[in-house]
Amino acid sequence: MSRYTNGPGRYRPPEQAEPGTGVRRALLRALRPDRARRRPALPAGPAVAAAALIGATLALWPHGSAPAADRRIEDVTGRVSADVPAAWAGQVRDAGWDPAVLGLRAGHEPGFAVAEDLAKWPDLGAGVNGVFVGVLEHGDVTAVVNDRTHPECRYGGARDHALAVWHGRVRTWSGCPGGGSVVEAGLTPPDAGGQPQVYVQIRTDGGGPAARDILDSVRVGG
Repeated sequence: MSRYTNGPGRYRPPEQAEPGTGVRRALLRALRPDRARRRPALPAGPAVAAAALIGATLALWPHGSAPAADRRIEDVTGRVSADVPAAWAGQVRDAGWDPAVLGLRAGHEPGFAVAEDLAKWPDLGAGVNGVFVGVLEHGDVTAVVNDRTHPECRYGGARDHALAVWHGRVRTWSGCPGGGSVVEAGLTPPDAGGQPQVYVQIRTDGGGPAARDILDSVRVGG
């Protein structure tokens, strides 16, 4: 499995972070060293249109909404990966992250953020889709997810799910500024061992594939 690449262009974030952008901007700051790769814009076509129109505002698992096409995204080490809709894969920052941004032990763990536009992704008022995935070797990812809040959105509840290879604690918000939705998920091995935990945040611009499709695809190598 090869890491998805986007060509020679590079994105540089603004030097000053806008206020009020929440944990998404902090997560982008935690990815280090700063590194983003831009891919050419996807042409308009049936696959892109279908991905944009499938499903309603994300609540708790809208089913029957498999994306028309996915990209397998990995961190720079190839240790953690997930499938995301191809239309979302405009930019990738993949050089790992520091869990201290979530109040956990500082360190450098595998992780990546992928979005149509990483500069706009932290702003819930912007029409941008994206995903953050970070390995968590220490701490309690379930407690982290239970503590997350998005007061500008409408809380949709919390559920525990048996996923393909994970136990998932999932909380959802909809009706965010701009009509989008946020999913916070903590993934733990069902046997409480064998691989580390994973923190995932998914943001959708009002519609798109079921969050479960993305969470089911998360894998961590040895």
